[in-house]
Amino acid sequence: MTDNTRYFSTDELVSFGTGMFIAHGLPAEDAATVARDLVAADLRGLASHGVARIPIYCKRLRAKAINPTPTLTASTPAEMRDAAPSSVATFPPMTSMWANVGSDFNFLTMSST
Repeated sequence: MTDNTRYFSTDELVSFGTGMFIAHGLPAEDAATVARDLVAADLRGLASHGVARIPIYCKRLRAKAINPTPTLTASTPAEMRDAAPSSVATFPPMTSMWANVGSDFNFLTMSST
């Protein structure tokens, strides 16, 4: 019996996911963030929240059920609202958020650009 199992490195999975999300309209930085988060979920043993979601997110992006460039607002560090009707669960702009937050938690607005 032949074993047809194929194994992929972390970098290969992140690259694949990033490419898929870019092809479906996410900005490159956001696509890479989502792909890394999904791979990280698999590495933590959370397969239900890992790379298995790539096809689901791509389907939702094609159907315009996910806004690829949401505007997020926050009045406190514990509150974040997506001004768009829907976005990817781990959705960036996480990079933008951390850049805006830094060590000062008195931020008011963040948005993807």
